[in-house]
Amino acid sequence: LPLRPSHLSKSLHSPPFWVFFPRSGLRSWFSDPSKRQRLAQLGTASALSYTFMKLLKHAIITGIAWYLTASRTGLPPPQKWPTFLATYAAVYIASTPVQPFKWAVIAAMAPAVDRAMEKLSG
Repeated sequence: LPLRPSHLSKSLHSPPFWVFFPRSGLRSWFSDPSKRQRLAQLGTASALSYTFMKLLKHAIITGIAWYLTASRTGLPPPQKWPTFLATYAAVYIASTPVQPFKWAVIAAMAPAVDRAMEKLSG
């Protein structure tokens, strides 16, 4: 048996993701040659900066959620996994106002990471 009736299958298909991004938004980074060149110039240093900040953010959120879950329940989070996941989601959502700061730090770190990579490469 199909999971959904055939007359509903066409209406349940979502449009492609680029429909939701206007020409001036995310899609223009890949279609506009000048923006594509700028994105390429950001390069590996920016990717490493982004990765480092993302890992740091998730480590901090995990630590806070771990502490809150353990202090509220008196048990380690692996024994109260649903509570931990709910706490993690709440802390993650509460951290969204910090996003502009994260992007500023990434932009500021990129030149330093680029210099460090040049020193390491010789």
